[in-house]
Amino acid sequence: MSATLQDDQHDVPPLPQARLGPILLAPGIRRGHVAAFASVAICSLSLYVFVNFMQPYLLHGQVAAAVADTGRLTSHLSVMQEILVLLCVGPLGALSDRVGRRVVFALGLLVVAMGLILFSLAATVPALFGARAVFAFGTAATTATLAAVAADYPDNAARGKFLGLMLITQQLAILLLVATIAARLPSWLVSHGVGAVTAGQITFRAAACIGVLGAVLAYRGLARRSAPATTRPGALFTSLARIAGHIRRQPSYIMVVAVAFVARGDAAIMSGFLSLWVVRTASANGIAAAQAMHSAGALLSAATIFSVAGAFLTGFAADRINRMAALGGALALAGAGNILLLFLHDFAHWPAIILVGLIAAAETAIVVSGQAVLGEQTPVALRGAAIGVFSICGSLGVLVLVFSGGLLFDLVSGAAPFAMLGAVNLLAGAAAWLVWRRSVQ
Repeated sequence: MSATLQDDQHDVPPLPQARLGPILLAPGIRRGHVAAFASVAICSLSLYVFVNFMQPYLLHGQVAAAVADTGRLTSHLSVMQEILVLLCVGPLGALSDRVGRRVVFALGLLVVAMGLILFSLAATVPALFGARAVFAFGTAATTATLAAVAADYPDNAARGKFLGLMLITQQLAILLLVATIAARLPSWLVSHGVGAVTAGQITFRAAACIGVLGAVLAYRGLARRSAPATTRPGALFTSLARIAGHIRRQPSYIMVVAVAFVARGDAAIMSGFLSLWVVRTASANGIAAAQAMHSAGALLSAATIFSVAGAFLTGFAADRINRMAALGGALALAGAGNILLLFLHDFAHWPAIILVGLIAAAETAIVVSGQAVLGEQTPVALRGAAIGVFSICGSLGVLVLVFSGGLLFDLVSGAAPFAMLGAVNLLAGAAAWLVWRRSVQ
């Protein structure tokens, strides 16, 4: 039986490999599949950014929550989502191996859309937690399949170019859909006579329509085949034990773990608390939340544009200078930028926009140089498990830093989470520079 199957497999001709410009695709993957994947990824990632960006608008109007507790409420919502994603992403990824990526991706986006509808209806804190829980489950499904499809579609020799193209496409989409349209839509609706609460509800329901569109594109446009499940029981634990042995032989690998903790925490603090800080400051000065979201949109636009530039520059530099030194420099710049936010009191003018943009560029440089160090410091046979460890440490960073940031936001000031983040970045940057100095001595 098995011999017959093997003979049949040898008789199957190799699948053709298409090209997308200079990017060679995996056998059997067509340009239409890539176009569908880019569109679906745009929908998925834009909606994730949208919820973090627009949630403060709900907290300062639609949801009956004490303004003094919005920092802790924001952190608790983010922590709950991160825990749910951690619990669900593995099983959903395994499910996508069996029933197909397109099915799980489409169902995930439909659940995301359902969560957005629930956001638009939430009038109490428990209802908001329920909406975020539904959204988190959908996000877990899209996260699992997004990474899997990104690994399935390019030829191995073209992974870097393929991921770079996807990154630029997604960042530009976030700039258009979230920083421009979503940020301006509530104030535009209010200026045309729509109530502030209704304007927020319309904005969330419009976002839900994007989720439904993404689900249709995923089911109809992604490749129907799925990758075979080849992981053996116990393989993960064996790999983790080998990584522990690698750390004992090469202590500088600990910096990779530290970078994961800091980098994910950076992104979570910036996305979870910046627009909340803007809205709270505007509210204290008598400015409507809809107008405050307009200013927050300008900051997100700067962050997105500078992030793309940071990725280009760091990718160029990381292959020409010591990668650990580049990582230390990026951590130091991000730390200094976050601490400078302490002196920021007006978010509507160019100093705030430039500073937030530079912080975003530095945080992107941390991710790019950190991944370069990960590839450099990890043996090829351990890279799969190392990426898993990297992801787990990143999730721990989100849990610890976002929870602490929420407390600081409410008990100290809106700038306090960023000051904490600056101190953490500076400490990690100093550690990276020490590792670099020891390596060159």
